[in-house]
Amino acid sequence: MKKVLLVLLFVLVLPVMAQDKQQQQSRGVPTIRVWVDTLYGFYHCPNTKLYGKTKQGVYMTQKQAQDRGYRPVYGTFCTTVPKPPQKTAKQ
Repeated sequence: MKKVLLVLLFVLVLPVMAQDKQQQQSRGVPTIRVWVDTLYGFYHCPNTKLYGKTKQGVYMTQKQAQDRGYRPVYGTFCTTVPKPPQKTAKQ
């Protein structure tokens, strides 16, 4: 009887644990620097309209924002790192 319960436990718990891990991986790039709107509880990805422009906010990584309970604007996680500005050659 104990073996049956143990097997049943593994059959029910392992898929849930695998699903949680998969959800964690699909939460965007954790090291991207985002702008957190502390008034409304959302964060903005780089290259978006309100990135760094809301009245109340702070910069932090996407992982830090998610760990503190902030949500991405429009429900879309930041997945691409912005390109650094290119230097123009002076002639």
